[in-house]
Amino acid sequence: MLLPSVPSFGSYSSNRYHRELLAALQLYAPQDVTIDDFKFDPRLFPGRASAWSLRFQRWCLYPMLARFQPSDIVHVVDQSHANLIPFCRARRKIVTCQDVIPLHVFRGDFPHLTGGLSERSFSVLLQQMKRSDHIVAASNSTKRDLIELAGFAPEQVSVVYHGLNEAFSPVSAVRRRELQEKLRAQFQLSSECALVMHVGTGGTYKNTPTILRSMAELIKGKHQRASLIRAGASLNKEESALATELGIANSIVYAGQPQSDELLADLYRACDIFIFPSFWEGFGWPPLEAMACGLPVIASTGGSLPEVVGTGGSLFEPSDFQSMSKDMFDLLQNESLRQERVMSALKQASLFTWKRAAESLLEIYTNVCFGEPATRQ
Repeated sequence: MLLPSVPSFGSYSSNRYHRELLAALQLYAPQDVTIDDFKFDPRLFPGRASAWSLRFQRWCLYPMLARFQPSDIVHVVDQSHANLIPFCRARRKIVTCQDVIPLHVFRGDFPHLTGGLSERSFSVLLQQMKRSDHIVAASNSTKRDLIELAGFAPEQVSVVYHGLNEAFSPVSAVRRRELQEKLRAQFQLSSECALVMHVGTGGTYKNTPTILRSMAELIKGKHQRASLIRAGASLNKEESALATELGIANSIVYAGQPQSDELLADLYRACDIFIFPSFWEGFGWPPLEAMACGLPVIASTGGSLPEVVGTGGSLFEPSDFQSMSKDMFDLLQNESLRQERVMSALKQASLFTWKRAAESLLEIYTNVCFGEPATRQ
């Protein structure tokens, strides 16, 4: 049985991981394996909740209900709900860990970042994770962090990369031009204006200032007409002030939060380049989606990004905006280079499928179910 995040708590990526993983497991599971999913009663778990109500749902109500779920294996699909582990009566317990960014924040690895979770709360979740029978890490980077920073045994952690929704795929050159013309008309952008895209939350670890400095260097330093197409969260007050200071505020377009994967995929296809210089990622869906849509990707070396982007894009240190800007300029000036990078991106993206993820997880379920229980810590 999969145990997802409570409706009023789960992030977009956590909810999406649960939804797409569930569909893949149900599709590829053998006939003698039943994949169940915990169903939230909307009367007990409304879509919106106060801070107090949310704490009650996470730490009291959900554990109590999870205790009575009959299953051989429970799979907590996000580490933020690892507190469910001691309450579950299933024979075996598994937790997916996307990242341990808070540990890096607490250690002072990123002094400019702030954590949304207290050190004590995260420590409690880590201790509960250690009581599970197995951890599924979203990347080798996350597995390494669990071992080196949190003290997990290497054999307790397996890496299973996320898959990629089939909505993210390339289109013909004719269709791409149509999408570009539509986007330019929507935001009144000239045909000479290059379109550089970023998708991100408001988290400071997404490193928006480096994106802004890269764009300023491209526009002001290299005299390239370009606009930043921002999807997801809009710029915060400090980021908006920086854009104004750099003189590129009028070159930033907020595209909002696309309401479906199909709309997001069309936004990728309409742009020329995707930039993603996060300080750290546990996986990193946006650059993978961009590559799958045939978009050259410029990313940082933070966390899992070298694993996800691989040879499908270019990688730079998170603060190296000059090199990112030069790479953007080279791609915009050299169409043969851009096409070469597009082909590399498509090849890299093809490695990430939900079929592969589901088969790996089903193998883990089998091994954990018929193996020895984990040593409780």
